[in-house]
Amino acid sequence: MDSENYSIELGLDTAIVAEIDEKTFPSNYGNITIEQKSTYSTDFKITLGKELAQKLGIGPQDFLELVHLDNALFLVPISSQNLIPHFFNVSGAPEPRIIILSSHPDFESYTREIATAIHQRLQEQSIPSLRIEPRERVFEGIPKLDLTISRFDVDITRNQQTPELIGDNMINKNSSYRIIAESYFRLLSQVLYSQAKQVVIDFHGIANASSRGVFHPMVLVGDAFTETPLIKNFVKTIEKLSRAVLPHLWIPYRSQWGSVEYSLQLVKNTANIPIIIEIRSDLRENSEIRNKLIDLITRALINLVEQVSALNIAPPERITYRPFQPPDLNQILLLYMKSFSWLYGAQVHTYATQFITLFQEAFNEGSEGELFIAEQEGIIIGFAVIHREPSNDWKFGPIAVLPSFQHEGTGSYLLQLCIEFAQSKKVKSFYLKVHEHNYPAIKLYKKFGFTVTEIIPSSLTDKNFLKMMISL
Repeated sequence: MDSENYSIELGLDTAIVAEIDEKTFPSNYGNITIEQKSTYSTDFKITLGKELAQKLGIGPQDFLELVHLDNALFLVPISSQNLIPHFFNVSGAPEPRIIILSSHPDFESYTREIATAIHQRLQEQSIPSLRIEPRERVFEGIPKLDLTISRFDVDITRNQQTPELIGDNMINKNSSYRIIAESYFRLLSQVLYSQAKQVVIDFHGIANASSRGVFHPMVLVGDAFTETPLIKNFVKTIEKLSRAVLPHLWIPYRSQWGSVEYSLQLVKNTANIPIIIEIRSDLRENSEIRNKLIDLITRALINLVEQVSALNIAPPERITYRPFQPPDLNQILLLYMKSFSWLYGAQVHTYATQFITLFQEAFNEGSEGELFIAEQEGIIIGFAVIHREPSNDWKFGPIAVLPSFQHEGTGSYLLQLCIEFAQSKKVKSFYLKVHEHNYPAIKLYKKFGFTVTEIIPSSLTDKNFLKMMISL
């Protein structure tokens, strides 16, 4: 054991959840001295002493898992760039038609097994499928300790500001579990970029009986947001296939059944197809019925993908560019979310709505400026804005292009249209703001002659804007 002493300061909530009431503990990095704050905190914050942070090799933007077990502390440093692979496993097709989600194995291991089996069946049928699941990891030296934190621990679905803590003795440094929640949203949003609609199916477990003593049906299935024809057909396919082997098994899923519908809000907002299936735990006890269930869901998903694919048969037309028109707003909102989910995570809908509101107000007031649209077959694939501010300065941005159309010149052409518009208005110069880690955008702007003039703090934690100017 390392003889050095290192310090950690815990908020009172953190100390309570981790069941820490002593002053010094041995750990896998040496002896740890604990200091407790006397105030409650909703972010389960852990403040490290400088020496310990250096020993762990992490900085202000990195993370720490702290586990209290058998009167010892176990510290797991996580660099910020490794946060997603640390907590999630992703396997399957890079451009999927079906995305399969499920929960942590400690809570609903049988749903995880069913989801994995369906993913394998789809791959065998050459249906591009992607599997996203909370990662199960074993801490070195303690083979029975699973340190996985799932999105259910995070409780991303209902309250971003005060997340519930379901896992025992698991604490995350830096703004509580919201960081992991946002990582999950970024991970999911990265695979919701396809032009074709994607089916996202989320498996949950359901108790055999409710708190009121009502015996639940064995499976609930459906779309908690809206009864689209595609979801209705999926439910009908399930019902038809199940009649001979699992009679009276399926009922349509409706929003009043619970709160899990919120976990697929991002799927809805990106115009993809969200499906929720809740499976009763006693199905695990009958392997024959379980295998039939896996087969039924797989066949229904294949049928659904075929229906969706039939909606996108014609070859794409060339991209056209034009000024904004009021009916474009709904598509612009979706495009904004698809383009910036990687940056804003779970808050992307809020930022998108704010942008649409501000733009609409400026447009209605006749403010000077223009929003240019890149369009293919009636689908908006990109946009860029330039406008005069009340200070009479001219500003460019935001600019957004669907990921599947990036690196093909669409962004460059939109920027060029904005430059030409500014020149037509005799504008001498204009500026933009870009996040300092958005390297592709910075490269594009420098190519057009923009130069960095200022670093400005962003509303996002630990991130800055670069202010860039161009003279015309």
